[in-house]
Amino acid sequence: MFLHAENYKAAIEELIKGSKKLDVAVAFWGKGAEGFIPDSGKSIRIVCNLRSGGTNPFVIKSLMKCEGIEIRNLDVLHAKLVLGSKAAILGSANFSANGLNFEGDDELKGWQEAGLRVDAPEQLKSMRDWFGTQWAEAVVITTGMLKEAKEVELPSFLPLAERLKTVPNGTD
Repeated sequence: MFLHAENYKAAIEELIKGSKKLDVAVAFWGKGAEGFIPDSGKSIRIVCNLRSGGTNPFVIKSLMKCEGIEIRNLDVLHAKLVLGSKAAILGSANFSANGLNFEGDDELKGWQEAGLRVDAPEQLKSMRDWFGTQWAEAVVITTGMLKEAKEVELPSFLPLAERLKTVPNGTD
């Protein structure tokens, strides 16, 4: 099934809800993504790209506290794949306000994401094999990596009062 701005997010929500196990290779994670992945004890493996500056480290830290969720980093990841028990979604949307419009902001409705929902067994096997390779190459995220990621994009992830502390004389 072809996915687009009007049905992409709902298709991912349905896939997540209907799967006991999830493998997620989505490069960039933004504010709101932590509410998208259930803290339900499901078995969820996530590969993200934490250190490039496009992933909110506070979201990753929050997800790392959830039961059943394992997260690894792969610096070269740019993919967007959500692989469930019986189907997968492969497409262009990151797990972010820009990618899936988590905040419901009309300003973001101009982003045109596209994807495919796939349920063909041979395609799912290929995707599982590919994910397995990415998982094996990815590294466990450490406290030091989270700290480093906060420093890469510090201003965009902190509240205004905290951002101002990083600017000389408290001005932009």
